[in-house]
Amino acid sequence: LESNNSQSILESEKKVLLDGPRRFLLHYEFPASATGAATQASSERRAIGHGALAERAISAVFPSFEQWPYSVRVNAQVLASNGSSSMAAVCASSLALYDSGVPIREHVAGISVGAVQGQLLLDLNGTEDHFGDMDFKIAGTRRRVTAAQLDVKQSAGVPLSQLKKALSMATSARVEIIDTMLNVRVRKLTKFHIQDSEPNNSESPFILLSPEDEEKSDSHTKWMQLQIPRVTPKPYAPRVERLIFEVARLPDLIGPRGVTLREIERKYACSLDTTIDGEVLIFARNAANVKAARAHVSEIVADVQTGDRLSGVIVDVREYGSLVRLLRSREGLLHISEYKGAPETPETLSIGDSVEVIVIGIDPILGSLKLSRRSRATPTKQRPFVPSTRQQKLQGRSPPPPSPSPSKKIDNKKAAVAPVR
Repeated sequence: LESNNSQSILESEKKVLLDGPRRFLLHYEFPASATGAATQASSERRAIGHGALAERAISAVFPSFEQWPYSVRVNAQVLASNGSSSMAAVCASSLALYDSGVPIREHVAGISVGAVQGQLLLDLNGTEDHFGDMDFKIAGTRRRVTAAQLDVKQSAGVPLSQLKKALSMATSARVEIIDTMLNVRVRKLTKFHIQDSEPNNSESPFILLSPEDEEKSDSHTKWMQLQIPRVTPKPYAPRVERLIFEVARLPDLIGPRGVTLREIERKYACSLDTTIDGEVLIFARNAANVKAARAHVSEIVADVQTGDRLSGVIVDVREYGSLVRLLRSREGLLHISEYKGAPETPETLSIGDSVEVIVIGIDPILGSLKLSRRSRATPTKQRPFVPSTRQQKLQGRSPPPPSPSPSKKIDNKKAAVAPVR
């Protein structure tokens, strides 16, 4: 799991059939040792194509950016092969994402269907694939196909009826594989096994156990089924918080030449990814740093609303009240009638005093704040503001038509007619 900055790396590694910014990358490796050979490792068209197929199969259930603001890279390395290694990579990647806490919608599995002399075969081995007439790889969930690839080795092609039968066989096999994947356990190690430190469940291997094997296992060993993805990511994964704010506050967050942004990153050992749409992603190695950095960023970009209780410093004292500096060096007026004890015995405030104030009004045009220190059960509601005709024209709105005056009956006999000049 990486921060959103890794998208630039993923975008530089464009693959066929994958468009737009890539937040999920499946790196498929098939070393020569998987088939017992001893040659120099290198990327080939077959490995690139198999990786693209497996990546497309998983991308269909990958969470959206709003649900999961990470960039994820899965490394699927084949250790031995006598069948469809790309479909095995799909199953293993789905299990790995469940164990890592990536909230994919459901498991994805894959199976290959072949044809030898008109006879359909399920889960081809190496010999059947070599001498067969068809290799149909199908990956998907219980109810949907997310990726497919058809290799035909005969010039006559494949009848449509044969493809329909192959899809039916693959669906039944895919459901059976997913049921098996849901029964996979993760070994939980206790202090009986690890005396020096707390058990790290997220680093436990996958294991497939029958109920009989689980009963025969060590009493100190506990198991956990991966019916759903882990609630939290692994301990070594960076933590992230997503914050949306007004675009006008972006210069305040960045600061002159990025000074403010770099200072926050240095102070909290985090990484801030900002966008021009008014969004920031806060990445850090632990949740405490993310929480502290989020609080700091919120003070810079948060919008003040009526009823908010804020801390401020008195920067000026006038005969009619005091000016209080709040978030982002924003100032508000604390009228003398809103002092504590007013109007009988108002308090005395001096420049530099730290005060707690309540926002009781915001000018919708100028954005100036009206503050109070008087205790209220509920904050004072802001009086509706009616802009002038000139202000409405500046905002691009037409002023409302004047209200009609009450009509009066005119006596035609008494009405004077002005002479025409």
